[in-house]
Amino acid sequence: MKKLLSLAWVCAGCATAPTAPTSAGYPVKELKALEQQGAYVELVQHMGEVAPSERDEEWKAVTERGAAGYLDTFELKDANRAEEPLAAADDLMKRYPHLKGSKPFLTKRAEVALKAFPLTYSASSHSRSGDAWIDRVIDFARSDSSTPKLAERLAKDVVLNRLIPVTAFPLVKLASERSGKEVCADTALHPVFIDTLEDGSWAADVKALVGTCWAELKAPVLAKLAAPGSKAFMKKTCATLGDAPAIAQDLKGKCPAP
Repeated sequence: MKKLLSLAWVCAGCATAPTAPTSAGYPVKELKALEQQGAYVELVQHMGEVAPSERDEEWKAVTERGAAGYLDTFELKDANRAEEPLAAADDLMKRYPHLKGSKPFLTKRAEVALKAFPLTYSASSHSRSGDAWIDRVIDFARSDSSTPKLAERLAKDVVLNRLIPVTAFPLVKLASERSGKEVCADTALHPVFIDTLEDGSWAADVKALVGTCWAELKAPVLAKLAAPGSKAFMKKTCATLGDAPAIAQDLKGKCPAP
């Protein structure tokens, strides 16, 4: 009797077991239908259900647009939650590596970041000894080499409105590495060069970059040297730039004798 009861229990379990799926995967045409409906949350939930063998160029295109649309579904109002769409974007790129090279997705991700970081500033702690917020902004800029002028925009529209200019120097340096001398002509970024010279940070990097941009920076640097109360700036600037061949002649008479 005990053996019969045991077999009956096993059979009962077999009767409730899930059946095998009737489809080999989620059809791409259904993703396209969700896109047409603007159902981006549902689209993102299903795009990984498409069989790997079916993930063709059409799938890539619809998932790129769908993932970009998904980032727009987040409300950027609460400072404590403003980075949620950026975290979601990072997760999507880990799961679907083709998004790392997707122009529509990266463009939307950058747009979201430019709105999110100003909000998260108030929810972060800030000090000269360490600032996780500015580190996050810089890391974000480094993570995207495709979006045009992203580093410059983060420097001007995000950092310079909230912190002293020297903190934006890593972004300006990154912009120079990507855009060359284009960064020199942007007068909105000139305070970053001036403040970094006076601060004395990144001396070797700022020396090289000021040398590259000297034609554009000569006037503001010399004006700062001639301004009242510029002793600290003069000391640091002359120590950093005094032996630069292209600059030394212009600083002649502006720096104290060695």
